[in-house]
Amino acid sequence: MATPTTAIVLVDPYNEFLHHEGKIYPGFANTDLNYQLRQRGVTHLVMAGMIANTCLESTARDARELGFHVTLLSDATAGFSTEAKDAATNLIWPLIVENVTTVGDWVRESESKA
Repeated sequence: MATPTTAIVLVDPYNEFLHHEGKIYPGFANTDLNYQLRQRGVTHLVMAGMIANTCLESTARDARELGFHVTLLSDATAGFSTEAKDAATNLIWPLIVENVTTVGDWVRESESKA
């Protein structure tokens, strides 16, 4: 079995490179992000950024629907409030992605596979 190719995706709803026409919540909407990742053979995404319960969650859902394996980094994101962030990371994310972990745990796991 081939080693999966992983991309780290920082979700920023104000990123002008991806969203030159203004703020958009899901990172795949009206962009060529899926195409760019596929051209590079990426199958796994490690995601962090803003905002846990809207932008990041929407992008993660889209990524799953497009067939990517998704890991979300719970301590590398924020929400509109601590409660909203915690609800997303503890209740919603585990239902929609393969893995919810911390940056430290992800690094240790990645190093152990290398």
